[in-house]
Amino acid sequence: MLIRIARRNETFDATQVFEDLPLARLCQMIQRRVMRPGKQHPASCADQSKVVLDIEMDVLFFLRMRTKFIRAFYEDACFPFSERKRKIEAGEDPFEPPYSEDDVPPFLDEWMEADESIDVLGQMCISMLSSSLELYLRESVNKLLARYSNESLTKAGIGRPERKKARKQGWINAYREYFRDQLAIDWTKAESNLSLLEEIVLTRNRAQHPENVTSLHIEQSYRDATKYPRSFFADELEMKLFGGDQAQDERVHPWRLNVSKARLLAAVDEVERFCSWLDGVLRKWPGARMRVTSR
Repeated sequence: MLIRIARRNETFDATQVFEDLPLARLCQMIQRRVMRPGKQHPASCADQSKVVLDIEMDVLFFLRMRTKFIRAFYEDACFPFSERKRKIEAGEDPFEPPYSEDDVPPFLDEWMEADESIDVLGQMCISMLSSSLELYLRESVNKLLARYSNESLTKAGIGRPERKKARKQGWINAYREYFRDQLAIDWTKAESNLSLLEEIVLTRNRAQHPENVTSLHIEQSYRDATKYPRSFFADELEMKLFGGDQAQDERVHPWRLNVSKARLLAAVDEVERFCSWLDGVLRKWPGARMRVTSR
């Protein structure tokens, strides 16, 4: 992250000044003072007209901060529920099974509640991951376009992402089309699973817009199941029980979705891999195919 302070006619790199500042504190300062990358904001001093704080935001850095948080948050939040399940299955205190001639396993309600809690935690984390990807794309576009004048962009035929397309196609498909048509950046050249990126967004949508009040579980919509008949986030038990039958059935059967730890971490890795590739491409933009004049 580049931090420069300009005073009168002199400019010096102030990055070292912030070297020993805790990262969280530095990020809070940046978020309060800088609302958009590539803009200049007056610093707090007696003569604000002579001191300018100019921060060039490293969007990928903040994306990785968010993905790091998601990994740690899931691990810490999942532990009490997985530990409860383990103790119930092992018959450890305080879940030592009492004598019973009932066929129902002891502490079944407690086990199911813990299992459901882990399921909802996965939904929360995949929603955070989807939002992080959307924020990365939005801020990367803002940062890129801020380098050039509106006149230069207009001459090159480059506009901004259209909200109408995002509502109609889904925001990730709208961004993919925007990068291809407006910026000449083809996502298919990335060594990434683009279908998984879309499934992250679709799973988030199902988690945030549930249709059944009787359950905390989520499942694919009919439309999503048509596009992804064997979803990456399909419940593993359902896949084992009915996966073979569905493969031979021409009808569409929406899967129950379950964001397990392994699949969440795989999704986080995929987002990081894609964003790292895109960040490298954006650093070299516009390249030979585009002729745009910097500010």
